[in-house]
Order: sequence, then structure tokens, then C-alpha cells
Amino acid sequence: MADENDFLWLEELYSEKSLQWVRSQNEKTVKAFKQHPKFHQFFEEASLLHSSDEALPFRSVNNGYVYHLEVSAKNPLGRWVRVSLKDFTQENIPWELLLDIDELSKTEQRQWYYAGAFFSPRGEKCLLSLSDRGHDRSIKREFDLSAKKFVTEGFVIPESKSNAAWFDEDTLLVGGYEESGINHLGYPRVVKVWRRGQELSKAEMLFEGKFEHYGVWAGDLEEKKCLIHEGVSWDEGKTYLYDHSRKLKQLHLPLEARAIGLFDQDVIFNLHKDFKGYKAGSVLQVSLEKAFNNSHQDQFKVIAQDTKESFIDGIEILKDSFLTFTLKNVSHELWHYKKESDTWKAERLQIPEQSTVTAVLEDAVTKQVFVVSENFLTPKAVSQLKADNSLLFLKKAKDIFTGNFTVQQNWAKSTDGTSIPYFVVHKKDLKLDSTHPTLLNAYGGFTISKLPMYMPAPGKLWLEKGGVFVLANIRGGAEFGMNWHRSAILENKQKSYDDFIAVAEDLISRKYTTSERLGIRGGSNGGLLMGAVTTQRPDLFKAVLCEVPLLDMIRYVELPPGASWMDEYGDPRNEKMREVILKYSPYQNVHKEKKYPKIFFHTSITDDRVHPSHARRMAAKMLEQGHELFFYEESEGGHGSGDLKTKAFAEAMSFSYLWMMLG
Repeated sequence: MADENDFLWLEELYSEKSLQWVRSQNEKTVKAFKQHPKFHQFFEEASLLHSSDEALPFRSVNNGYVYHLEVSAKNPLGRWVRVSLKDFTQENIPWELLLDIDELSKTEQRQWYYAGAFFSPRGEKCLLSLSDRGHDRSIKREFDLSAKKFVTEGFVIPESKSNAAWFDEDTLLVGGYEESGINHLGYPRVVKVWRRGQELSKAEMLFEGKFEHYGVWAGDLEEKKCLIHEGVSWDEGKTYLYDHSRKLKQLHLPLEARAIGLFDQDVIFNLHKDFKGYKAGSVLQVSLEKAFNNSHQDQFKVIAQDTKESFIDGIEILKDSFLTFTLKNVSHELWHYKKESDTWKAERLQIPEQSTVTAVLEDAVTKQVFVVSENFLTPKAVSQLKADNSLLFLKKAKDIFTGNFTVQQNWAKSTDGTSIPYFVVHKKDLKLDSTHPTLLNAYGGFTISKLPMYMPAPGKLWLEKGGVFVLANIRGGAEFGMNWHRSAILENKQKSYDDFIAVAEDLISRKYTTSERLGIRGGSNGGLLMGAVTTQRPDLFKAVLCEVPLLDMIRYVELPPGASWMDEYGDPRNEKMREVILKYSPYQNVHKEKKYPKIFFHTSITDDRVHPSHARRMAAKMLEQGHELFFYEESEGGHGSGDLKTKAFAEAMSFSYLWMMLG
């Protein structure tokens, strides 16, 4: 029988033996899914919903312009375009082409994916981040927005997981990109000052972090003012200020803190953990002088904090105020904090009920502020924040799916008695008769909250065709604050899986579905969730869509950047934690004599966040044991990305599989 050390040859991503195995599995899977009568219909529908015509054309805003990536069947990689804010509200937007990424890819013979634009302080230039085939690694190249071309002999940061921040128009703070400047996880451990006209190799060393720490990142606040954060661990770190004095000064804050902005002579920060009477998630304030001198004696002013019913989920610092997204019953409330004398006054902004704020964007030049929100049944909409705290609606995305739907929030009891909420979305005339194909989704990790969001693909390819969609808010996320997260990590990770199983059983008891018509879906840490609950309760599910997953939790630390997740899962090299992990690690808990659902493993060879060998080896082991399954590995797309064609093909496979198994 195979053990945890078998199939290690599949970790060799590009060996001919590995690739031959992948090609063989891909061929079988594609052949099976293309036989589904609606595969080609799903592909065409998914192609349309992933095109820019169906999206909110508002990716970023700067210097009075709205920027967008225009994607179509003709340009699957996209055309980077912009338009003035005034013209953005027109029905037919007069986009100005900045860069055709498909043409660039053909010219340079690279499969470039747009990975973000970082604008200079005056908004005249930017660092354009481009990823080859969807890797987390990217190259950053200086782009002139007026000339619409890359700057000759401008800033270019080699392909890496480096980051950069603008100090001024002619100076960058650059994270480590070469081997000597990265840590054991492949992330930057140094920051250098790079001046225009200087060779990157001769940039001045500004900060050097420890090799064993999580990483070092620089971020610009405004011209000649940047913060540098050194992550000591997942949720602990140190913060430094680099300003016009050209001197690096440490902000002596708790290790549990993350500085988020400066106001006048004060620093605003929040806590990732409880600290000396201050609750995790709290937004705190201290003077810069006391932070520099370490004279605050751990006495801070509380601006905002969690309550029994509401939990701070995010903070956005603006020029002279800030916004918080507060979770209440797993939906957002949006609060605007303004300073009056020495006091912060908060006012709640009016957004639709049961909604999620997915972005707050401030134009760094004009200081205009925009809020993007959505919910299960309403696509993304962008509004402008006005001086009187009203939100002026500007534009929304098109409705992707049609029908008379409803959203309910139910609660299930987990093994230890904890109530676990979950949303159910379905057609209004649904009868609770245990007959409905149901798709249950969750994540449960890394403080990531799964909230009500518009779902183009599930809406069009699942809900519209009669399926029931369920989103479970299991422990491990932060839907109810940091303690909700901490209650299901390390030795308590099993609680995430207990919660998910409880929701599945509750769906069946309420007669939405049966185990024969219940499918589940999750990716990354959610892929680990899929593997764990399937090996623990194979009787409970008929279809399992396991995407870019972690599965061998004994070897995950051996594959970078896996060691960075030990605060979540623990170190399997530690004897005590190894015993805990062995109880749920899917790869170690799949057995020949058990019957499992015909699981679909979906990964990508360009995923440099979760190594594709997790899915490869799990599939190979199960096949050797005689289990039936589907396996497909993308040739691009990284950790869940991809161009239009890649995304559409993936959706066609996924929903063909789900309807094949459950319909």
C-alpha cells in the first residue's frame, strides 16, 4: 500500500514522467466532461460572463481617471484602458487604450497576465505588474501613462515575489528580488532605495530582516512617506517609517499590531491578537513621538473595537478620515470616522442590506473616494462618497443571471454546540422535498471571511438552472472576529471540518437535499477542507470539487511557501502537532477499503502558492487504491487565475461535473 513517501516523483513539475501522467489524466477528464450535453453551452455562457461587458469596469482610480482591464474573446488577456471619471458614467464609455496585453504577449512571446498597477505620487507614471501564466511571481515595469508606453531605461524589477513602493517620482523602495534578498519562503527580506538612473544592483540597502521571518513589505502613504512592515510571523510584526528625513525610524508598537496609517502627528493601528486588555481587531491611536521613543507604556486611545454583535472586518485609511467595514450577522456595515478636535466621530453610511463592501478606492491625487459593494443577488456597484457622507451611485455591473431568487440565513449546531451560520440561495418557489441538487461552499481559515457576493458563474450555470447554492461561515475565518478564527487553528483545526459537516447534515435535515444530491466545493485551504471532510464522511457527499488544494499536511512545510502557514496548521515536524495533523490530513487518511465520492481534483502547474503535487499525489494514490476520480491540471492561471478562455473552460468542466454527479 502507498504511504506518505510514495508518488514524490510527481513533485518534479516538469519531468517527462510527471507530465506524461498529467496529460493522461487531463485527456480522460476532458473527454468525460465534454460528453455532458451542456458542456459547450456552459463554455459559451462562461465566456460571456468572464468578458468585460458583463463586469463593473472599475478596477482602480487615479488622477481623475478610472482604469479597467477590458477582456473579450478577441482579447482574452485583456486591454488595459482608462477613461475620465466624468465620461465613466456614460452608457457607452469612451475608453482610451493604454496597453494591449495580448499584443504585448505575442511580441515578447510570454503569456503575460495583468497583475496590478502602482501609480507614482503625481499619477503620471506607474509600475505595471505582469505575471507569466498567472504565477504569484511578477515583473514590474515603469509605464508612462501619457505616452502610453514603457519608459525607456525606466524602473524594471525582475520577475519575483518582490514588492515596491513609490517614495517620490524618481525613487522606489524595492523589496528583495534576488536570491540573497529573499527568505526561506521566497518572500522579500530586504528593502532597498532605488534612485532613477541607478543600476538596481547598486541600490542602497535600507532594511534587512531575518531570514526565518515571514517577509518584509514597503507601502507608500504619500509622497516622501512610506511604511515598512516586517512580518515576524503570520500575525505579528514590526513597523518602520521612512520619510523626507531619509532616516528609517521604528514605530514601537505591540508585535500584535499592524500600522495602517498616519494622521497629523498620530499613528493609527489595529491588533491581530489581544494585547494587555486591548481586544484583537481594535483600532488604536498613539502619538508618533511616543511611538518613536517607545514612551507610550502600552497606553493607547481606543477608536473602534468589536462588540458582542459586530466585528471589524477591514479598515481603509483616507486623506483625513477612515472607513471601517463591520460585520454583523455576516454582512457589512460601513462606518466613516472623522476627527473633530481630539475626538473621532463615526457615522454609518447607507449601503444595501445583507451586502459586502468589496473595495474602497481613494484617488491619491484628487482625494475622491469610491465604494464598491455587492450581495448575492445584486452585482457590483460603485458609488462616490460625498462630503455629507452620502453615497452617490455611479454605475453597476450587468445582471448575469435571471430568475426570482431568495436568500436565507440558517444556523446549524456543530459537534461542540457552537451555532454555525450559513446562507442558502435558491428560487423562491422551492419546495423542501429533499430533491434539489445543492452546492455547499466554505473556506474556514486565515481570517478570511466568506461574505454575500454576487456569483456570475454559480448564478448562471447553477442557480438559474435549478440548483441550490449554500455558503457556510465555518470557524477559521473571521466572520465573528479574531476569536472565531483562533478557535479553529493548530490543535483545534478539526473544528472547521466539524462545522462544515454539521451544515451539510442540517441541509439534509431541513429537506433541501440528500447526500445523493449534495456537492461541495472549495479551493486552497478550502481544498484542504474538501479533502478532510470527504475522507472523514465519504457517505455525506456525492460530488466533491477540490481546487488548488493542500492535501498532504505532513509534507506541506517542505514546499515553499508552506512553512509560512505554520501559525494556522502547526509544524508537522513537531511530534505533538504531527499527531494532531495526522488525524485529518487527507493524504494520510484515504484508504482502499472505503468508498469515496468520485472527486474532481483541479490544479495548475503554474501555481506557486500551493504546490500542484498535493492534488497530483492524492489523485495518484487514490487511483492506485482503485477509486474513481477526475483530475485536471491547467497549464497556466496560477493559484486560481487565468485568461478568459482558461476561466471559461474551467467553469464548463466544473459545472458539467456537478450536474453529471447531482443533476
